Order: sequence, then structure tokens, then C-alpha cells
Amino acid sequence: MLRRFLSSFRQSALAGILLLISLPVAAQSVTEFPLPNVPGGEPFSITAGPDNNLWFTDQKVNAIVRLTTAGVATAFPTVTPNAAPAAISRGFDGAMWSTEDNANAIGHLTVDGLG
Repeated sequence: MLRRFLSSFRQSALAGILLLISLPVAAQSVTEFPLPNVPGGEPFSITAGPDNNLWFTDQKVNAIVRLTTAGVATAFPTVTPNAAPAAISRGFDGAMWSTEDNANAIGHLTVDGLG
């Protein structure tokens, strides 16, 4: 009985996977937002902040950058030169927290730009 159930389950699961694979995919495009206020930058990791802005790390300009819904970017330099901020996340305290690969540290930045 169990074998029959598992066999039936496998066939159903396989049919579902094949159905998903065969569904047509609509053509989509990516909307890009230039960052004129961060010349020479290379965005690395991005997350939504508690202030309804997007926050991302930029290892090339060594900064945490806030991007508003109006498209205005503001760069906040890290304390350590060449810290290489990488991952970023919103903390439980409402601030932005990031890893700093070259500094072997964790960065902390409030949404109003204070460390």
C-alpha cells in the first residue's frame, strides 16, 4: 500500500514539475536606475530599509548608499578605509548593519546617516 502511494506521489510530483517547466515565460526587462551621485561605484548587496528606501553596499567607493524612491542616492563612507562593505541587512533596532570584509568588522548606520 505504501509503495503504491509513493509511486503515485512521485508520478504526481513529476507531472507537476514537467508542467512548470513547460509553461511559457513572458518576455521581461529590467529597469535600471543610474547612480549619478555615486560616481565610479559598483553596487554589491541591496536590501529594503525601515525608512522605505533601498540601501546597498558599494565596495568600490567604500560606502553604504541610500537610494530614495525619488532616485536620489546618498553615499555614507565607512569609517575604515577600504573596508569593502559587502552584505547589508536591516537590524531589529531600525538601523542598517553591514559586513566589512577587509576590516573584519560589522558596520552600523542609522537611517539618518549616523554611525
